[in-house]
Amino acid sequence: MNPSRNPFHQWLGLPADIMQPAAWQLLGLNQGESDSSVVEQAAQRARDRLAAVDPGENSAVRDRLYEEIDNA
Repeated sequence: MNPSRNPFHQWLGLPADIMQPAAWQLLGLNQGESDSSVVEQAAQRARDRLAAVDPGENSAVRDRLYEEIDNA
């Protein structure tokens, strides 16, 4: 991956200064969100955003982001 590229920002719309987001940040949630339906809906929105991206040479990065979303 190009080190100047921030896929969290470019692909998921997170703030550019977040390079290693916590799970709640990755899903765009407030810290401490515990409603499982809210969390799942946020995860699905993140997956949908990622699915719309053509990863080009960075398919391994996209796959890793899917895994991080699933773990969140």
